[in-house]
Amino acid sequence: MSFEEVQKLLKSVKEDKFMHTFLSFAVLTGMRKSEMLGLEWPEVDLQEEIIEVKKRLVVDQENGTYKHEEETKREASRRVIAIPSKLAKLLKSYKVHQAELRLQLADEYNDEKQFVFCKPNGNPYYPSTITRNAKKAILRAGLSPEYSLHTLRHTFATLQLKTGTDAKTIQEMLGHGNISTTMDIYSHVDIDMQKEAAKKLENAIVI
Repeated sequence: MSFEEVQKLLKSVKEDKFMHTFLSFAVLTGMRKSEMLGLEWPEVDLQEEIIEVKKRLVVDQENGTYKHEEETKREASRRVIAIPSKLAKLLKSYKVHQAELRLQLADEYNDEKQFVFCKPNGNPYYPSTITRNAKKAILRAGLSPEYSLHTLRHTFATLQLKTGTDAKTIQEMLGHGNISTTMDIYSHVDIDMQKEAAKKLENAIVI
């Protein structure tokens, strides 16, 4: 997505506290769906504005149930990432909202885990449910039907590259095992950046 499309999407879900926070988080961290759904509050340091990625919520293919695993997709996926101050502020507000729901539901609230992104009653979201809900939000915003929740992970990386973040930093933030994976996926952005660099040089030199 372009910057304009991201803004359009986030504006369209502004009134939905959960979806606005979740989609903002997705596009500003580049985390995988499984990592976001497995994230718990103790791994979120809102003071230092960092997140420790070390768990994930996945579906057990044998019986169709979800599993909260104390591990990531691969060793490189276990990482610490910095988040923007605006996102930290949004998460603080969302945490207060979640605490209010917990008080309202009292004993009906499932506090076995401290999931950041969960149902109003504290239960985890089934991964396919959150995928469908994100898709509906994208379509309601009038964006391309080819976009999905995973598009926001690609969008994060693409926009980081376009704003000048180096590939090594993006690789670490995405949790890719090596930099070639990052650049193989985002080589098209690299070409765009090269064209922009060529234009700047052209404007600076008279021939």
